[in-house]
Amino acid sequence: MTSAYGLIVTGDDVEAAVRATLMSWMAAYTYEVARQKTVTLPPVRVYAQSLQTLPSGEVADELPAVIVVSPGLNGPPMERGSGQVDAVWAVGVGVVVAAKTSDDAQRLAKLYGAAVRSLLVQKGSLGGFATSTTWTDEETTPYAFDATKAVAQCVLMFEVYVSGVVSRFGGPATPPVDPTAPATVGTVTTVHTPVTKL
Repeated sequence: MTSAYGLIVTGDDVEAAVRATLMSWMAAYTYEVARQKTVTLPPVRVYAQSLQTLPSGEVADELPAVIVVSPGLNGPPMERGSGQVDAVWAVGVGVVVAAKTSDDAQRLAKLYGAAVRSLLVQKGSLGGFATSTTWTDEETTPYAFDATKAVAQCVLMFEVYVSGVVSRFGGPATPPVDPTAPATVGTVTTVHTPVTKL
């Protein structure tokens, strides 16, 4: 039985799929970047929606951190002949790191950014959630600096293409008497067709 409403996808679903993919693969890609560039890169400590949602304490103590945000669609949705509507979400992934100097922090941010970029381009289906993920932009900037540490960020932008986020022909034919009851559509397994000899 499937829902009569069909699949309903939100921006939170897109963020969650990106975050889950990063959490599953980031250690491997970070290690590969470190191996290729002959550097040591500590594992990402926190995955969050913003710097404000990091655990309590000094922000630098929680770094490196990865932040995933989807502000909305990147262009109008596209309807197919079947009534299925596809959409492309803009997704920003920020990697925030700390080091002793501003130059070191920015260099470190670029290394983690390269890991994120390679990961999401190569694992663009996000575990089967999306059709594809396209890398569209990247920028590394200093974030903060004091006498003991420098913080920098690499922000990468992606387009996440998701098929069938809503169906034009879905939904019950009439308002349900009980809106809390699941509206399901059954699957026909046997069809009996009478045949008349002419």
